[in-house]
Parts: sequence; structure tokens; C-alpha cells
Amino acid sequence: EDPVLLAAANEVRAIEKLEAATREAKGWAAWLYTYRGLSKAFANSAEGEDKTATYAGHVGVLEPVVAELRALAAHNARAVLVVTDEFLALLALRASGGAWGEDRLWRLILLLDALFTVDVLKDTKSSINNDFSAYRRAVQARERAKGSAGAAGTTDHELHAHLASQRALTIGVRDGVFRIKEGKLSHAHVVAELLRRCATHAARL
Repeated sequence: EDPVLLAAANEVRAIEKLEAATREAKGWAAWLYTYRGLSKAFANSAEGEDKTATYAGHVGVLEPVVAELRALAAHNARAVLVVTDEFLALLALRASGGAWGEDRLWRLILLLDALFTVDVLKDTKSSINNDFSAYRRAVQARERAKGSAGAAGTTDHELHAHLASQRALTIGVRDGVFRIKEGKLSHAHVVAELLRRCATHAARL
């Protein structure tokens, strides 16, 4: 197999993977940016009503939102793996004597930028945490009203921790790449190349 063609094919696959991850991240950024809270509409809605039915209604309204938040947390975990896998691949390529393609490095920069945007929006959208808290309260209240100790109130502990943690995605990426080494090479070699390109680009603006 021609090593030049093989290297080119690997480069194309890496770029496509980074572009797909960036598109997904931008989709989540758009969802977060346009999100509007629902729980404010529940204020005092349980007064004078069948509380079990009311809380069940709240859960029903918020369950699709919580499903999206679970999907967001899963996306963030996958995104960390995409970034760390790319750092590993770049270091392995350099260690084998290969060169890093300009397009590939820029795709990695664009992905990191999109992930940072997702992280910032997740942290600044208080309505997301408010709705998730309202969901958990409604689940717990519904189970209490039914006289049962439903497990649903505890199934989202990891999601709660993820939403409550500031810069969770950024820290996940940082911690993931900081452990990466390939012989004498480390994550710092990739970071230096990315920063150099960013600085050069900024100087031209």
C-alpha cells in the first residue's frame, strides 16, 4: 500500500471526524443559546389542585428537556474523547516522522472553539439549571405524594453534577490532553502549534 496515499487518507478521515464533531458542537451551542426556561410557568401551580397530578404534569413537561440535557452531557463526554484521540494521533504521526497538516490543525482549533462556546453557554444559562432543579423537585414530590420511594429522583445524580460544575467541558478536555505523551512528545507540542497558528491569525486581523 502506498504510504503517501495511506497518509493522505488518514488525514482526510481525521479532518472529517473533526468537522463532524464541530458541527455537533455548534448544534448544541445553538440549542443552548436559544433555550428558554419552562419552570417559571409552574410558580404556585400546585396550590389548590391535585398535587400528584400537578407534579406529574410538571415532570411530563420537563422530561423532554432533561432528555436533551442527558444528550448534551453525553455529547460533552464524547467530545473530550474526540479531542484526546486527535492529540494522540497527532503525536503518533509526529513520532513516526510525519508532518502535521495545516487544515487538520485548524479543524482542531475550530472544534476547541466550538466546545468552549458550548461550555460558556451551559454555564451562563441559569434557566437550564432552574428547569433541571424543578424537574428533580417535581419527581421527588410526585413520588412522595404517591407514597412511594421512586428511584427516578436519584437517577440523574451525574447529570446534576455535570450541570452544576462550571467549565466542566473545558476542564475535561484539559485533564484529558494533559495526560497524553508519545515518547518524548507531549500535549504541549500540539498546544504550542495551535497557539502559534492562532497568534499568527490574530496578528493578520
